[in-house]
Amino acid sequence: MSDPLQKRKYTIDFFQITIMPTAEINEVESGFEMMMDDQIDSTLTTSNYLYDLWGVKKRTRPVSIAGEFRKFRKQDLEYGLPKNEGQPLDLGENGLIEKNCFVYYPENQILGWCRNGNACTTKRLETFLQEKWGTDVSIIPVIRADAIKRLLSGNSILKRIEITVPKPTNPDMIPSNDFSAQTLQMLNSSDADSMYVEMRIDGRKGNSNKSLKDNLKFAVRELFEMGATKAKAVVDENGAIYPIDLIADRVYSIQEIETNGNPPSGTIHKVIDSAMNECRESINEYFGTGDKKL
Repeated sequence: MSDPLQKRKYTIDFFQITIMPTAEINEVESGFEMMMDDQIDSTLTTSNYLYDLWGVKKRTRPVSIAGEFRKFRKQDLEYGLPKNEGQPLDLGENGLIEKNCFVYYPENQILGWCRNGNACTTKRLETFLQEKWGTDVSIIPVIRADAIKRLLSGNSILKRIEITVPKPTNPDMIPSNDFSAQTLQMLNSSDADSMYVEMRIDGRKGNSNKSLKDNLKFAVRELFEMGATKAKAVVDENGAIYPIDLIADRVYSIQEIETNGNPPSGTIHKVIDSAMNECRESINEYFGTGDKKL
């Protein structure tokens, strides 16, 4: 007798993957294909975990590459009941698997990513791919177009920014914006794990400037794309004050399915496809075409 059907919700986030092309890997698809053909090992061991790409395959409808990014836990595992002492869980050579299902869509280099709080973030995948592909890899969230347009608009006046920047995984990566570069240089030269920056205009001071410099608008976006965990701004647009939160304004979708167990990865890949169809307009607005490209 099978278990009763239950409704389960899955959150799908959307990112763009970009790489620094090399002679061996000139595009993202090439890297995945070399792993599928076992030309590149798809496992990575760290001091605490083992990671791998599993079940990676090409699809024609839609044109995409689907797979799983898995984390194996083997240390400090326990089992038991509430209000009871935990007992060590010995899995032998096996490991406890936590995974994120993903779909890569070559058009605009979009990554659809199924959230799993027990597994990994895309920053871990970014580090994994950099290590395995031997080149710079960047995975940045896709943002709602109206938030970016309002931030970068020539008609908006920047009043305040708040940014929290973690130490970059690639210390050699230098941003193009002077403020961004100086911020990361200070962070890299310290023993800190992150830096919090807040700048604002104090309207109570008569000699205060009326706005922050426009180049800080681009710094907020650039630091966000490099992994900032907080990226907020307040702009004045023709007298109206608008708060902008680039973290909250990311493009994502919550999908619900009925299942009587742990659904197979193929089912989750279809869930990601459904989310992609739902968010396609927002994604197209973000990337745009020609001179409308953000």
